[in-house]
Amino acid sequence: MDAVDALTPRERRYLVAVLEAPTLEAAAAAVGLKPSTFRSRTSSAQFREGLREARRAGVRRAAGQLSHRACEAVAVLLKVLRDDLAPHAVRVSAARTILEQALRAGELDDLEERVAALEAWLSLSSPASKGNGANGGAH
Repeated sequence: MDAVDALTPRERRYLVAVLEAPTLEAAAAAVGLKPSTFRSRTSSAQFREGLREARRAGVRRAAGQLSHRACEAVAVLLKVLRDDLAPHAVRVSAARTILEQALRAGELDDLEERVAALEAWLSLSSPASKGNGANGGAH
């Protein structure tokens, strides 16, 4: 978290307030400032980058928690799918969900491979990879 680490202790307090409060006004109140003062003290590019970085880190943590629970969710779907006493519509819904998510996972894997191949191709075809200067390294 380089951008967050670059913030002053005061800016970090403001950052926490923004992340925890539902509105800018509530964040300003949490640190004892008027909204206009708070807005001006949190308008720097450095603060905005720190905020973006902190939000991305929060999303990554949430995604990790979801990923951790995915196996449990699949187990529940499989249990419902295999339950002969469950209503037919419930079993069909579980089967549909399993198939849709399996197809989606396959599509994401394919996209990941394609993006990696494109990135590799771009890095090989960029002027920087062919030598120094705009002329591709020709002398």
